[in-house]
Amino acid sequence: MGGIGQNDYYSYFIKGKPPKDGNIISDVIADISHFIEELIVVNGAKAFVVANNFPVGCLASYLSRFHSDDHEDYDEHGCLKSFNEFSQKHNEQLYSAIGQIRYSYPNVKVIYADYYNATMEFIKKPSRFGIGDPLVACCGGNGPYHTSMECNGTAKLWGDPHHFANWDGMHMTEKAYNIIMEGVLNGPFADPPFPLSC
Repeated sequence: MGGIGQNDYYSYFIKGKPPKDGNIISDVIADISHFIEELIVVNGAKAFVVANNFPVGCLASYLSRFHSDDHEDYDEHGCLKSFNEFSQKHNEQLYSAIGQIRYSYPNVKVIYADYYNATMEFIKKPSRFGIGDPLVACCGGNGPYHTSMECNGTAKLWGDPHHFANWDGMHMTEKAYNIIMEGVLNGPFADPPFPLSC
């Protein structure tokens, strides 16, 4: 299962809800839990990989739309702290919900994929992975994060996607996903660690 809730959260924020208002998180986590349990009970599913949420405060679309003139709102990597704290709250609640599912269904394998910390690896040390500025989009318009327009037939491609982490402001590049998957499949960003064979 990919990260669930990210689009719900973005819609929530653009309606003016502040990231410190985390009321929506419990609803999203309940929906995720219900969906997993339904797949177990109704469909007999036996194994899941459930991804947590990205550090959305590092996504170009968030950085552009929710820009702040207060330098205290940003961390040392240039990400919006309040949005990353929101993602961390989501991830903590998701991890707890997965624990409950593991307890209720001990014969079902549920692996927690830590996309948040896998992503922070190339946010913190982009050059280690051959990435330029991890906070700007590869495809889009002008502006500091290249998000002044959608990535479409008239958008600008700002360079080789293999040197970018962010594709269009909301989605990662293939390069970024490869780094994330390497960390999930080969460690240390899976709990429990991914089995070496299926």
